[in-house]
Amino acid sequence: MRPPGIFAKKFHDPFPVLSGSQNLLSNELLARSVLILFPLVVGVALGHRGFVKSSPESFRKFAIGLLILLSLSVILRGILV
Repeated sequence: MRPPGIFAKKFHDPFPVLSGSQNLLSNELLARSVLILFPLVVGVALGHRGFVKSSPESFRKFAIGLLILLSLSVILRGILV
């Protein structure tokens, strides 16, 4: 049995190529995607580093606090818009 990560990688690889061949990806969208890759990699690396160095209890508190903050911002945006 293969690990799920290998199947997921092989399963998703053809979709960007197929989307590009059908003109579903514009040059603007491709440029924006490339620009966001660096902050994404930095964020994942920092998150992993914080996860490894913190205790489970402190990481749980941080994650719950972040989720509460994000949900409050969505609620506020829904009220104001």
